[in-house]
Amino acid sequence: MQNKINSEEIRKLNSDILEKTSDIKNTVDNELRTSFYFKGRKSEKIAKNIIELLSEKNDKILDPFFGGGSFILSSLLAGRYITGIELDNYTYDIISTLLTKMDESVISMYFKTIEDNAKEKVMNLYRTKCCGEKNYIKKILFDPENEEYYRPMKNREIIDDKNIILMNTCPVCGEMRKQFDKYDETVLNESFKFDNSSFPTDNYIENSRINITKSTGADRYDRIFSERNKHALLIIQNEISKLPESDEKKFIQHALVSSLALSKISMYGSSTDILYHVITQKGQDMNVWHLFESKYNAMLKFRKKYNNFLVDDIQNNSLMGLYNNSYDVFLNNCNTKFDLIYTDFPYTDQVPYLERNQLFRKWLEHFYDNNSFKLTNEMLTKEIVLTNAPSRPSKNKLSTYYNDLDNMFSVFSDVLKDNKFLVFTMKLGQKKYIRTYSEIINLARKNGFEYVTRINVEKNDPTLRKQSAYANTFMNEVVVIFKKLPDSIKYWYEGN
Repeated sequence: MQNKINSEEIRKLNSDILEKTSDIKNTVDNELRTSFYFKGRKSEKIAKNIIELLSEKNDKILDPFFGGGSFILSSLLAGRYITGIELDNYTYDIISTLLTKMDESVISMYFKTIEDNAKEKVMNLYRTKCCGEKNYIKKILFDPENEEYYRPMKNREIIDDKNIILMNTCPVCGEMRKQFDKYDETVLNESFKFDNSSFPTDNYIENSRINITKSTGADRYDRIFSERNKHALLIIQNEISKLPESDEKKFIQHALVSSLALSKISMYGSSTDILYHVITQKGQDMNVWHLFESKYNAMLKFRKKYNNFLVDDIQNNSLMGLYNNSYDVFLNNCNTKFDLIYTDFPYTDQVPYLERNQLFRKWLEHFYDNNSFKLTNEMLTKEIVLTNAPSRPSKNKLSTYYNDLDNMFSVFSDVLKDNKFLVFTMKLGQKKYIRTYSEIINLARKNGFEYVTRINVEKNDPTLRKQSAYANTFMNEVVVIFKKLPDSIKYWYEGN
C-alpha cells in the first residue's frame, strides 16, 4: 500500500519534532502531578512544543479525552485555544475546579476554620512519644494481615526496627524514627472503639486487572482503610460539610478526596499506583491530616503557577472550553472545524479510568453531591476501553473495542480540517499490543487519515527519542502522528 504523504514531508516532520523535543525531559510538571491523583499523565512540555510546531497562534486545538489535563496545559502554554472534552465527571470536576477563579482569601478562611476545629482531634489519633517527649506519627509501617506492628516484615523504610516515622524530630535523641511500643499500642487500640458507621461500605465494579477482587474483599470500599484513618477522614469531612456551598468549598473538598489515595492502607514507599490492592504485608498508614494539608497546599501551588489561565467560566472564555460529555455526542453537535487534535489514546485494558476512579467518586457521592459524580450506565457504555470487569460484558471483547475506535476516527475525521494533524500519545510496550497498533493504523486510513510517523519519548532514556521513527521496536511511550487527507486522495475501503 503506497503512503499518501511524500517521504520528504515525513523526513522534515521527524527532524523538526526531534529538534523540538530532544532536549526536553519526558516528565510531568510537579504542580500538576501532585495536585490530584491521575494515572498515566503525559509530559505537557513535549506536547507544548509539538503543538507549537503543528499549529499557528489562532488555531483551534481539540483534546477529546483530556483526563489529567496535561494537554490542556500544553495548549494554554502554547497560546492556543483548546476545546477539551472529558467523559469522567470526577476528573472533569477537579480540573475545572483547579482552573476556575475563586476568592483565595475565602479558601484560606475556610481551611483555617477546618484547621481550628479538626486538626487537634485528628492529630491526637496519631499521638506518640519518643524518649518521653510528645510527638506525632507521620507514617507507620506494619503488616496488615496479622496486625503486626512490633516486628513487621523488613523493608528499606524500616531502619534498626524503627517502623514509625515522626512528624517532628525528637528533641532528645535527634531522630525522626522510633520503634512501635506499648504507648503506641494503647493509642492504636482506641481506634477500634470509634464510631465509623458513616464511613462508606459501597461495592466497587469488580476488575481483577486493577486488583478489585471479591476474594480479597477489595471490592468493598471500607476494606482498605484502617479504623484510625477512617475516623480521621470523617472528622475532616464533617467540618468541610459545614461550609457554605461555593466553589471555595468544592476546592477544599477535592483536597480531601485527592488525599484518599494515600489515606488507605498502602504499600510501603507511598505507592498510589495500586489503588485497590489489599496489602497483607509491608503496608503503611499515613497521618491523614498531613496528607490533607499537603494536598491542599499542592492545589494552591498549581493555581499560583498557572494563575494566568484561571477563568470565571470554564466553558465561556478566551482561553479554553472544557466540557463534561462523551466526545462523540459533543462533536456530533459541534459546528467547529479544528486545526489540530492532540490527545491521549484510549487504551485497551491498561487504564480503565472510570473503574479506577471509583475510590474518589464514591466519597463525593456520599458526602458532597449524590448526583453529579455517579458512574452512570451511559458513561460505562460510552467509555472506549477493553475491560475484564464481569459486570461490563459489552466492553470485554476486542472486536467491540475496535468498533469504538472506528467510530472515534470517523468523528475525528468529520471535525478536523483537511491536511491537518491528529496526534496521539501511546504506551505500547507489550507484544500483545502490536496487533492493536496495526489495527489503529488501518482504522485511521479507513476514516480518511494517513499515518505519518511516530517518535519515541521513553521516560527512562531520553536518547531513545533520537531513534528512527521507523524503528521496529515498540517503546513504552510514543507520539504517533496522522494527517487528515482530502477526500480526493484518501483510501477507499469496502468494510474494513
